Amino acid sequence: MDISSFVPTFYQTFFSICPSARALFPDDMLALEEKMLASFTHLAESVEGSARLDKLLSALGEKHQNMEVSDLHFEGFVTSFIETLATALGPEWNNECEQAWQSFLTHVADKMNFSISPH
Repeated sequence: MDISSFVPTFYQTFFSICPSARALFPDDMLALEEKMLASFTHLAESVEGSARLDKLLSALGEKHQNMEVSDLHFEGFVTSFIETLATALGPEWNNECEQAWQSFLTHVADKMNFSISPH
């Protein structure tokens, strides 16, 4: 699966896992999918600079909380992201990979001021 199909697949999984979140999104998802792809790029570029990453995540968290995104929605996001990534990576996905992503996404949730259950 390439990155251009990852994002739409992710949203399909997310809305299946967390249907209450669908109402928070526009009917036309194309612009939002492009924004998410850009956010992934910014996150990847910021991983090395922890302070820069934390500042970006704090701003994203504030924006999402203003849009009434809940802890439950964010937990659905994490579950959907992990599930979509596991499918995309196929046999390359393993426990170590899952633990690393879970740890990173827990950090993301913390910095965005969301509370998620550890898996």
